[in-house]
Amino acid sequence: MRRWRVQSLPARDVTTSVVAGLLLIWAITATVRAPSTPPPRIHGAYRITFAGAVSGTGKAVVTPKSVKIDADVIDDQGARVAFSATDLQMDGSAYRFRGFAALGGLSVQVAGRVDPDDSNVGKCRITATFLTYDGKAGRIAGSHN
Repeated sequence: MRRWRVQSLPARDVTTSVVAGLLLIWAITATVRAPSTPPPRIHGAYRITFAGAVSGTGKAVVTPKSVKIDADVIDDQGARVAFSATDLQMDGSAYRFRGFAALGGLSVQVAGRVDPDDSNVGKCRITATFLTYDGKAGRIAGSHN
């Protein structure tokens, strides 16, 4: 009479197979589930205020890839100048942006972020800092329209 031998798999092969199966199930259920909270509505127009090296108000427009800022501001000598940032690029986080702008005839560096709305404040907010090459700095802050 012939005896059949049953070969058993090593424990690590079984463990690897079980872990791979569980990861597959987790990945499928994670992609099927709807998000528990709606995504933030950070895109659109913002009313902004300038302080520091210049003062005044303006408008910012946030899109998924960039931020545009336009304003007529008054510098520290009392002259009216235009602040224009046409393409401040959003980084990979989708909340931070940076780039260059024109303040009158000067080039300025701009870095900022957009904060999503929440239960405390209620509206999305935008904040930024700008720095001119001659060392003057200012802040920009505003809220979603």
